[in-house]
Amino acid sequence: MNWILALCMLLCISNRTLGSTTTVGNGDDGRDLERLVPIDSGPIFDSRKSAVARLKALNVQGIPELGILIPELENTQLLLVQDDVRPLDSEGEWEISADRQQVYARTFAEPHSPTRFFPAATKLNQEQLIALHTHEALHRALPPHVREDEEKVALLTMALVSPAANFDRVNRIVQSTVNPAAAESRRVQYANASRMKSIAKMESQTPTQKAQVFLSHWTYSDYGMFSSVERLGAEFSPFDTQVVLGYMAEPRLLVEGLLLHDGAGMQAGPLSFLLKAPLKNEVGPGRVVTPFARFTLNSMDRQISALSQDRDVYTIGAKIDLNPTSSYSSYSLGYTPPGEFNSNTDYGAIWSYDMRIGTNVRRFAFGGTMSLYHMLAKGREDSLTIVQAGPEVRYRVGRFTFNLMGTVVLNRQADRRLSELGDLVGHGAGSGGLNAGLAIAL
Repeated sequence: MNWILALCMLLCISNRTLGSTTTVGNGDDGRDLERLVPIDSGPIFDSRKSAVARLKALNVQGIPELGILIPELENTQLLLVQDDVRPLDSEGEWEISADRQQVYARTFAEPHSPTRFFPAATKLNQEQLIALHTHEALHRALPPHVREDEEKVALLTMALVSPAANFDRVNRIVQSTVNPAAAESRRVQYANASRMKSIAKMESQTPTQKAQVFLSHWTYSDYGMFSSVERLGAEFSPFDTQVVLGYMAEPRLLVEGLLLHDGAGMQAGPLSFLLKAPLKNEVGPGRVVTPFARFTLNSMDRQISALSQDRDVYTIGAKIDLNPTSSYSSYSLGYTPPGEFNSNTDYGAIWSYDMRIGTNVRRFAFGGTMSLYHMLAKGREDSLTIVQAGPEVRYRVGRFTFNLMGTVVLNRQADRRLSELGDLVGHGAGSGGLNAGLAIAL
């Protein structure tokens, strides 16, 4: 009997020496040690539905190598880990933050594995979550010789979530990535045909941004005098997204009307139209360049308090948005040509510069704004320069975005007022203001 016991002990020792795997607890993979909570609602849950809908629209189930991608995405168990963890060397840029300090999600590179999300993922926006869902599902759905290659999975993720994605293009990239030998003979022909097609004809895609309506209330101060303005507007994509030479341009139109209040009564204010076209490429959503043109039509037959708008105003410019995961910033430069009113009031050309910088904290965004307006001398003794700044706070929940912003003129002088710019909509009015707004995505 003793020799049987000795033999068992020897087998146990040799198993450990040979490096055989051991189980944790009752034989699972140790997930119960991470304090996991099932995800059945919220942005992460809702963004999976959007990711599934986008893949179905691309008809990826018609690509043999991606045949189980939608089932893997649709049926995976979503789990939220209670604590953040440090990244592993094997994780790529889609799973970890830009500063390589936080992990967004993890999954096992095998079919039917759950997807674990970490608290850092709750700070991501809708588009980033869609990309993250798609990336993790690819790790489980791709053939074994590809699913653990982070570079190839990242390339396919970019192809699927790109605004320029379509079935032919995704299929071409999948074939060249998964089966490079078979695709090499067609690579040059496809590249030349694709380039000629982009030059000869623009590819139309459905809009990537939702339409939205917004309502805000401005209270203006003009050196002791207070007036208020209700701003009601809508922003939407009147045309399809156009893709030329790999760049995606989605024209957006913003229509805005004002209702002015002061001690003298109430009056409809100027009507404004803003046309802009964000330009993106396939590098990712981090940087967007947006040329714009604003047309503000005068609808007032008299000056109301300090809210001066007695001319039509036309402004052109460009804006750059930088939106890393944990922060945001935007910079815009505009030019307004000279104008006049009733041939007796001259307005010089206006150069305007606006800057917004802030940080994202879960559903909140905290930041500040700074604007500089410089009107060149025309019919005046000297030029006019005005600088204003203030804080802003935004809160997003579902389709609703609430914002609160205040501004004050930093170089205020008795003879220097924003109303002298003659543009209530684009360049503001008064010596300070407080804005509370609500935007609703349709």
